[in-house]
Parts: sequence; C-alpha cells; structure tokens
Amino acid sequence: MPTVTDIDGNTYNTVQIGTQCWMAENLKTTTYQNNTPIPNVTNEGNWSNLTIGAYVWYDNDTIWKNIYGGLYNWYTTDDTNGLCPTGWHIPTNDEWTMLIGFIGGSQNGNMLKSCRQVNSPMGGGCNTYTHPRWDQNDTQYGTDDYGFSTLSGGNRTWGGEFYGIGVFGTRWSLNSGNVAGWFFSLYYHSGTAELSTFSKKSGFSVRCVMD
Repeated sequence: MPTVTDIDGNTYNTVQIGTQCWMAENLKTTTYQNNTPIPNVTNEGNWSNLTIGAYVWYDNDTIWKNIYGGLYNWYTTDDTNGLCPTGWHIPTNDEWTMLIGFIGGSQNGNMLKSCRQVNSPMGGGCNTYTHPRWDQNDTQYGTDDYGFSTLSGGNRTWGGEFYGIGVFGTRWSLNSGNVAGWFFSLYYHSGTAELSTFSKKSGFSVRCVMD
C-alpha cells in the first residue's frame, strides 16, 4: 500500500480493509492542513477550559510522538483548517461501524490490535516489553489480522491528566453531541471494538481514512 504524508512531513503507512483505506498509524501532525499551527496546550487547567482545537504528547513528553502519535481534543477533528492530510478525513461513526462490520462484529476487536504485547503467545517481535506495545493480559491478545495495528497510546482526560498508555487505544469519530464526542476504542483486557462518547475536551488519538 502507498504511504501518505502530512503537512509537517510525517509519513504514514496505510492499509486497505475492505473498501476502506486507513492510516495504519496514529496521526502526529502539529499543524492543520492549511498550515495553521495547532495549539500545544500542556497546562492542565488551560487544557480543561478549552473549546478550540489543541494537542499534546502523552505526559507532555516528545519521546512518545513517533511511538504513539499525538493526543488531540475533539475540537481539532471538526476544525475547518483541516486535521487530516489532503484526500483524507476524520472517520464518522458510519465508517467506524463499517470497519467493525468487515471484521465480523464488535467481538473481534483483537483482529485490529497490534500483536505487540507483553507475553504475547504469537512470539517473536510480538512478545515484547518495549513500547509501543499493549500491557499483559492472560486471555486477550492482539492478532493484527488486517494490518490496522492499533496500539494503546492512552489519553488525556478532560481535566488534563494523562492515563492509560499500554491499556487502551481511543480514536476520535467526527460525530458528536453538545458536550460529548464519539470515539472508537480497544482495550488490552477486552476483545471488543466499540463506539462510545466522552467529553470533547479529552485528548485521544486520531486515525484518518481516505476520502
């Protein structure tokens, strides 16, 4: 599959799953597609008061940039400046649902998870303590059947705290209500892929899908 490059020059692998072409990595741009900088808001209090787009790296540490990508609040996904590269967009609930349907239903979420996991029974490079990876679980392991390679980059709560690296991977949908945005999630202790809602002020990962 071809790669795609964002406005900052970051290049991403892509994967074809059914009729959809997805980024196979989390977004890590710091700039909207029209060359407008995305605010990097590190302070907890400032983050919790935002009603405009912003991003951070996990723990405000750039060491996580190339490993898990950025954490963006929901407002970035709906910004008219454009978050995804040209020809790509933030997936809607319908597009996430199409992906879930293609893998045979929400109970098959492990098929979308990277095999990189502590004590993965798949062995080789899958069995690793080195990030990027999932935490250990005795029953649920990623198999990455389609090359989607979801990893657990954690999140930033609406109050500004960082939580969950190695534990869960959350990715925004474009759909929203008044105060909550929809997101797609996978967890280290579960094989379920699901759509849920949470505060738009939260910082989640982003995957783009081709137009």
